[in-house]
Amino acid sequence: MSDTNELLRKNAMLLIRREREVYEYRQERSRTELWLKAFHELSRKLGACDRTRLIDQWVQALVGELAFQVAGVHACDAERHVLELVSAIAPSPAPAESAIDPASYEYLVQNPAGTFGNAAPAELRPLARALGLETFYWMLLPGRGKRLMLSAGFLPGTERFRYLRRQDASHFALLGSHLAAVLDNAELIAELDREKSDLSASNRQLDLSVKELNETQKQLLDSSKVLAEVSRRAGMAEVATGVLHNVGNALNSVNVSAGVLADRLRQLKVEGVARTAELLASSPEIAALLSADERGSKVAPYLGELGSHLARERDGMIDEVRALESHIDHIKAIVGKQQTYARTVDVAQACPPSQLADDAVALSEHLLTRMGITISREYEPLPDLLTDRHKVLQILVNLMSNAKQALGTVDAPHKEIRVHVVRNANHDGVLFRVRDNGAGIAPENLARLFRYGFTTRKEGHGFGLHTSAIAANELGGRLSAISAGEGRGAEFTLELPFEHPRQNAAE
Repeated sequence: MSDTNELLRKNAMLLIRREREVYEYRQERSRTELWLKAFHELSRKLGACDRTRLIDQWVQALVGELAFQVAGVHACDAERHVLELVSAIAPSPAPAESAIDPASYEYLVQNPAGTFGNAAPAELRPLARALGLETFYWMLLPGRGKRLMLSAGFLPGTERFRYLRRQDASHFALLGSHLAAVLDNAELIAELDREKSDLSASNRQLDLSVKELNETQKQLLDSSKVLAEVSRRAGMAEVATGVLHNVGNALNSVNVSAGVLADRLRQLKVEGVARTAELLASSPEIAALLSADERGSKVAPYLGELGSHLARERDGMIDEVRALESHIDHIKAIVGKQQTYARTVDVAQACPPSQLADDAVALSEHLLTRMGITISREYEPLPDLLTDRHKVLQILVNLMSNAKQALGTVDAPHKEIRVHVVRNANHDGVLFRVRDNGAGIAPENLARLFRYGFTTRKEGHGFGLHTSAIAANELGGRLSAISAGEGRGAEFTLELPFEHPRQNAAE
């Protein structure tokens, strides 16, 4: 029976010890969580604070979150042997200055962090009396000028209820080191905050710029669609103008033929047949001669009827020809009115020649750069052109495209396109030159280069240079090309007057 009681007692004591260990572990864990909470709160708040508020919040975290009775920060003045109060929380107001023993200060310098309890270490007893604390942690921070001493502890007479925990010492030192780092870099942190604010403002402005750019791009796309539709209609109008012009020419020929036919019908001598019949009937000799034969007696009546019939047919055909002329005149009037509507409108506007060249280069520059093609530009200062900007761009972009294709077929270490804008020395105008060091043009192909359907590329259609030459002529200029031969590059020149010829005619 005694053995059983002893076993029960041992198990009970073991259970009590285990419960105490669990309780202490839970307390220690809870305490650690409080330190972590204080650390993270300070980390979150201290970035935007000045030096004084940094210290005040550190002190408040020790007392409010970690339940120390007293926490304070003092400036150590070794020459005057005083502790100047910077910030503190205590049950009773702390003096602004407290005397410090030189030995205590020396000990702090040699031991910048530690724990004072049970009146040890002995060198800090004067400091404990100056602070009015029974037990406390301390940490000495190297400051700019005066050193800062951090402290947190408990008042005399509370050692039965409050005591320093072993694990708190390392946490106190860690929190103090964090404060020291933040204090030492407070100005840098403030500068970073300002830069962060400026960066946020810049990001907002960038977002607005991107939004405006997207809106502009959308408007540009809409404008491009409208321009494409206008261009399509303009092309249709040009085609319609050509068709109507040809139809008008054909109608003129038909009208002339109808007029000639009408004149010839009016000049027919069908009345002579009827007069011949009357003459035969009125002459006795001829009548006797014709009456001698049974068939001859029928000649005069036949000729009379034939003359009447021919006269009626002539009059009917003349009426039909007149109606045909009337219809042709009506068709010509309709064609003439449609030609006035189908006539294309040239939009002449002032354009700097260098800007036209830059715009054409910009439309092709990205693809040229990807192909390793270098673009060089040389522009003379020239007055504005009064011309159709879109037609000029169409020509220049086509020339840039041809130069790109010529360079794409050669294996050269350095591929280059040169764009020059100079004054036309022979005429009052501008020369746009686009030169490449690509495949070049054979001499026999130079004369056929701008013909419709001519091309030297398998996938080509022969439309681009032909339409560009036509557009150049419509602008009052001309498009030409030179080349030293195959493999020696080519140069295309667009000549334009300073003022659109149709614009001058309109004025």
